Amino acid sequence: MSDLPIWPLAPNWSTPLLERLEWNTDVIVSDNGSEQRRALRIGPRRSIEAEFLPRVEQRAMADHALALVGQGAMQVPFWPDATRLTATAQAETTRLRIDGEGRFRPGQAALILLDEGLGGEMVTITGIGAGTVELAAPLVRQATHPARVVPLERGRIAGDAVEFTVLTDTLARMVARFDLLDPVDVTPEAGAHLYLDRPVLVQPPNAREDGTAAFASLTDTFDTGLGAHGLQVDRAGRTFRTQDYHWMLIGREEHEAFRRWLYRMKGRWQETWLPSFTSDFILAAPVAAGSAVLPVIDTRFAYWGGPRGDRRHLCIELADGTRLFRAVQSVTSSDDEREYLTLDAPAEVVLSPLSVLRISVMSRARLDQDAVEISHLTDQDGVAECTLTFRAL
Repeated sequence: MSDLPIWPLAPNWSTPLLERLEWNTDVIVSDNGSEQRRALRIGPRRSIEAEFLPRVEQRAMADHALALVGQGAMQVPFWPDATRLTATAQAETTRLRIDGEGRFRPGQAALILLDEGLGGEMVTITGIGAGTVELAAPLVRQATHPARVVPLERGRIAGDAVEFTVLTDTLARMVARFDLLDPVDVTPEAGAHLYLDRPVLVQPPNAREDGTAAFASLTDTFDTGLGAHGLQVDRAGRTFRTQDYHWMLIGREEHEAFRRWLYRMKGRWQETWLPSFTSDFILAAPVAAGSAVLPVIDTRFAYWGGPRGDRRHLCIELADGTRLFRAVQSVTSSDDEREYLTLDAPAEVVLSPLSVLRISVMSRARLDQDAVEISHLTDQDGVAECTLTFRAL
């Protein structure tokens, strides 16, 4: 791998860097909406896409790279995982003081940047410790704190995914996508919150973006075009909610947790419990600890059919961060503009309209996409965004 050329340009961070993870799932849907899902790929295909603004000699280098290497293999800096030295590394040392946990893996190459461009020294990581990494060979030159260290990935330019705009004779704008060729082992998230032996997604979405939801059905339509309307047959007898979910990831810890969650979901293959994160029921009166009946403001829940489909399970979120997961056994309406939900288990604590943040319905759901795109506004010590779509099961 050390014989491969290194991509010579740093990205223009005024435009987000896009990281794509793409799984492959075969989904077979029965007439009642039940699914059989098979993962056809062990791990995701990985790629990154970035904008570059090469000027003067960098523009010429980029032009040479595209013309002479083309879609051949090269070493691509994986900029989202870039970090900085926490102490100056002297020449001849075989240890760097950096935060390498989760950023590097043994046997991986990395580039220590020693100037404003991509000039630097390539090293090979052999071991990762607490705040340090071990090198396969001593450094040739001194690396001064806080020089950046960027992991290198074996990759290639993806097909014809290059836009090259000549702005002047010394300045160009370039957008390129790189396929990353080596698989990466990521430990899937185990799930801190479980309900009925399945994990629950409890992190609320980023409210800065408007959420959207839709309701799809498995409907067959028979229409000769002659009558007022054709015949519609709902094979499943229910709708399947799809719901967008917006993430904003701040800091390394949130980035890593999100990546582990993605590797557990594996595109459309796995499922999770997904609250709606909206106030679907509003508590109307205090509930004593040990009670299994919730008085809620009348929303005609019983009138519209009561607890069935994805309207049976609740996430009761309290102001102190506690979450209770319950199933609705039955609902009764009364003349006092209230409905009474009978739960499958009592609440262990006192509930009041002030202590309950929201009561959301919760459904079994999977991702409705195999391809995930993470928009990095900075490296992983900063901010990234991602929008995913879920489908209820």
